[in-house]
Amino acid sequence: MKWFTGIKNLNELKRKYKELAKKYHPDLHGTKTEKEMKEINAEFEYLFHQFKEAENKGKKEKEKETGNAKDFIEIILNTLNIKGVFVEINGNWVWVSGNTYPVKEDLKRLGFRWSKNKKEWYWFPNIQEQKYTPRYKGKSRQYRRNKYGQKVLIDNTEEER
Repeated sequence: MKWFTGIKNLNELKRKYKELAKKYHPDLHGTKTEKEMKEINAEFEYLFHQFKEAENKGKKEKEKETGNAKDFIEIILNTLNIKGVFVEINGNWVWVSGNTYPVKEDLKRLGFRWSKNKKEWYWFPNIQEQKYTPRYKGKSRQYRRNKYGQKVLIDNTEEER
């Protein structure tokens, strides 16, 4: 393992992937980082599967970790270049806020949904196929941040100011 040393769980793996994607993605840094990004993706997919299996062991079907590495990679890489937005990761959820109106069709195409209560876009693995019952309905975002941690992936809102 070259890129993800010292990772202990799936949430840490996702956070580290986001950092590496921002640092090595070819769209942001040219073709010089293309080889590194391929290595990062391959290592991430392998470890994602390992951690997912370990976390799901002994859990009831309803409590199991959903999604796969490719879905997560696609969401992260597609949100890297969106200008004027703030991307935040809370557990399995990806939240996008800021100046999203110009890119709302792109967000819909990627599988994001609009939360009229929070006035933000959100993505959850396999949300279209699941009958998801929100366990945190009525709970604040700060509650989820405290429970799962918070990682600001992209803050492109600074460029707009």
